Amino acid sequence: MRVISEYLSDSAPLADEEFPFWPYPAFDLYPRLAYVCLLTRCGCPFSCTYCAVPNLMKVFESRPAGQVVEEIVHWRESLGVNDFAFYDDALLIDPAGHIIQILEEVIRRRIRCNFHTPNALHIKMIEQEVADLLYRGGFKTIRLGLETSNEQAQMETGGKVNNQEFQRAVQNLKKAGYAGEEIGVYLMAGLPGQRVEEVEESIAFVKETGAKPILVEYSPIPGTPMFEKAKQVSSFDIENEPLFHNNSILPCQWERFTWRDFRRLKESLRR
Repeated sequence: MRVISEYLSDSAPLADEEFPFWPYPAFDLYPRLAYVCLLTRCGCPFSCTYCAVPNLMKVFESRPAGQVVEEIVHWRESLGVNDFAFYDDALLIDPAGHIIQILEEVIRRRIRCNFHTPNALHIKMIEQEVADLLYRGGFKTIRLGLETSNEQAQMETGGKVNNQEFQRAVQNLKKAGYAGEEIGVYLMAGLPGQRVEEVEESIAFVKETGAKPILVEYSPIPGTPMFEKAKQVSSFDIENEPLFHNNSILPCQWERFTWRDFRRLKESLRR
């Protein structure tokens, strides 16, 4: 039975028996919206040491492509929304069984809208076919999750990507039609024991590919494997005071990576 609460839209269609329906959020309660957030999946098959998703969502579930496209059409027709932000943690996993189907249907039906990916896309999955469909399907904001170009750190944090895969993904996106400055690449700063030189090297590596580096501050999350290391190196009592998990204070700063170092790097990327 479908349940309607104050958080769910009463205008969403019912489920079929094969694929349980994910009720739409109650965006129709807003008088006006500039964009709508979409969630097509829950969970992530990777286990990055800094990420809480494996603890929060024990299973990896996907919505059928047809349901996703119908939701896009629903918000376009009911609210006149043209911009959609995907908040999936693993939008590109199994591309043939998910994102390719979604985008092929969007293109087939000539649905004209703009898609954005504020959550990082998995770099391993950006083969040329995927890159082409992202561009043709209307993805305007591309964000990739490299985190670091240090190969040892890549393996220690989960091994979700390597530098060769990243370079290939950027090349594929450019060949599809994206300009370098349109390809934003997240780099993590302030990881436990991280030196400022590692971040500087990562920034230089991303710039060499022609993409745009974007610094994001590490936030220690209880229950993740990296939290134990963060407790050992942080000068804050992150184990007993949740306020110290706030990434704005750079909880794991130390003499080889200070708050001043971080601000200098951020300012240099703004210029």
